[in-house]
Amino acid sequence: MTEFHYLAFDGAGKERKATVEASSKAEAILLIEAEGLTPIDVSEMTSHQGSIWTRDIAFFSKTISDKDQANLAELLANLFSAQLSIQDVLTIAQDSNVPKNVRVFLKQVQEKLIRGVSIGEAFNASNGVISKEFATFVSIGDASNNMSSVMMDAAHLYKKRYETSAKIKSALVYPAILLLASMALILMLIFFLVPTLSPIFVAANIPPPFLFAFVNNLQTSLSAWWHMFVVVSVSIGILLYLISQLDGPQRILRDMKYKIPIFGEIYLLSQLSSDCRFLSLLLGGGANLPLALNQVSTDRKPDVIQNMYQNVLESLREGSTFLVNIQDKEILPKEYITFIGLAERTNNWGIILKNLATVLEVKVEQKRGKLLQVMTPAITLIVGVSIGFLVYSVIDAILQINDLAFQS
Repeated sequence: MTEFHYLAFDGAGKERKATVEASSKAEAILLIEAEGLTPIDVSEMTSHQGSIWTRDIAFFSKTISDKDQANLAELLANLFSAQLSIQDVLTIAQDSNVPKNVRVFLKQVQEKLIRGVSIGEAFNASNGVISKEFATFVSIGDASNNMSSVMMDAAHLYKKRYETSAKIKSALVYPAILLLASMALILMLIFFLVPTLSPIFVAANIPPPFLFAFVNNLQTSLSAWWHMFVVVSVSIGILLYLISQLDGPQRILRDMKYKIPIFGEIYLLSQLSSDCRFLSLLLGGGANLPLALNQVSTDRKPDVIQNMYQNVLESLREGSTFLVNIQDKEILPKEYITFIGLAERTNNWGIILKNLATVLEVKVEQKRGKLLQVMTPAITLIVGVSIGFLVYSVIDAILQINDLAFQS
């Protein structure tokens, strides 16, 4: 008899990790299913498993971008569709145009497979190179024996994410350039033009105009104490960064994102649409609703949305419904509540959640356009007022100097 390690979920969506003895992997799966569990990953225990020498150690590892994950998922989908073996798929993927850390990771996956570890478990031990979601997709594809289709769906999910992110960033390019250019102009006026006019008033022993005096005092303070401003600014920045790394402040900051006008709506809609697609893929891969919700909740960082999923999950386990827990949530868009209610009535979660994701993505595009329409004029107005204030103060000073010249 061989001992197998498995990861499974029960009917309520609770995760269970344990071992089972069986003569083969197929028999182990049957034994696990006989206990009313849904196996996600089943692998043979080896003498190497758990050894400190076989653990992957990574310092400062960083999850690859959504774009790279989309490309990797699409590559794997195409290779698996060619009916290649897992080892051949991984070998070809390593020779493809993938990031270096992904290439190293795929090599480690190959080594784990040789030691008898399943591909799902190997991808789950990524040390953050790929997201937990990606590893979940691999596990689902392996368990359902439909790796090509699952990976293609995953590629679509990640493409949607980075396309949305790219569009939002591109919308902010012009306002950012405008701000930088205006800051450069303001600094030039303060540090170069104002100091050339100030000595004239000192020599004439008359007070400068109020606005000019204010700008001149600001310039004098910045010039005299610039090093202190730098030290204080850097110290505050470091302090805020350290505080933001704590779980409590991180949770507060994540929740605050949803409350920012327009930005918060876009962020919320993007998160919900992404979660809906992820849920749809999990359900399409054979997971039940509690299992899928548990996976989505586990993969998210703690925030108000994760808390909502956890509450829904608890209610489902107690025999309640998804809709009961969200219908009074003011933060959620009406479309989300309507589609969830429809999914519960028809029990057609996969397709309806996929359609809901599309609807929310359309709303993201609409909000993005609205953001651009509001932000650009607002920034232009603020910059114009700031520069106008400085220009007026300088012109007022020049006119007063001109009066002094005629009086003399």
